[in-house]
Amino acid sequence: MFKTLVLYESHSGFTEKIAMELALILGPALCCRTSEFSRNLEDYDFIVLCTPGYSGIIDRTMLAYVNENFATIGKKRVVLLCTCLDEDDAFQCLAPLRTLLGHSVELSSSIQDESGDPLIHLALVIKKIRDERNQEMETSELDQAIDDFILRQ
Repeated sequence: MFKTLVLYESHSGFTEKIAMELALILGPALCCRTSEFSRNLEDYDFIVLCTPGYSGIIDRTMLAYVNENFATIGKKRVVLLCTCLDEDDAFQCLAPLRTLLGHSVELSSSIQDESGDPLIHLALVIKKIRDERNQEMETSELDQAIDDFILRQ
């Protein structure tokens, strides 16, 4: 099972609400504001970054956090989510993160409304992306799993 982390920034509480609901739908996921996250990013396989955007500009705190932690986040599978009023504005807001994270970004999307259906649909799309790709197992982990299987027979 993938360890999922939902990191967010929020000004009015809207993005926080979206992030919390998204984490619930994704299943066991830790949801946390970037400034309150104190665990090790290395422990997570899949990261969702939720940020507000205004007039084509991403939240500065989120951008700074990703810049500071790029070496780790850039190795993970990442979804970018912008909460703003306009889908085109969201695309522009997320451009710096898409550029910075490049191939790590598996989905870049937006949500404008907190009503159930669009959020549930988006969460299910994200869940499918997360669960679709199997991660390759480290050789030592595979060897241990094989040994454990054989010993149980």
